[in-house]
Amino acid sequence: MMRVPEPLRKILNDPMNSWKVIYEGKDLSGKTEHSIHLRIRSAVLQGDSFSSLLFCLAVVPISHALNETKNGYKIFSATSMKINPKSV
Repeated sequence: MMRVPEPLRKILNDPMNSWKVIYEGKDLSGKTEHSIHLRIRSAVLQGDSFSSLLFCLAVVPISHALNETKNGYKIFSATSMKINPKSV
């Protein structure tokens, strides 16, 4: 949808395809139990250092589009605040 170039998609996708997690929890006796390695099939792991980079890459086109409209984005709330390119 954002027309990310193929080389960049490959750079981003390769490490994400190898993501695995292990869940752990304590049973009633207090013993820690571990799951097997589970592969992440979609989405981005919260807390992963990679997630902030992906967030920034996703926000850039949105920010650019808002700047191009010169109208900003109105937040409907009690204050009716408006975010525009000059105030950001």
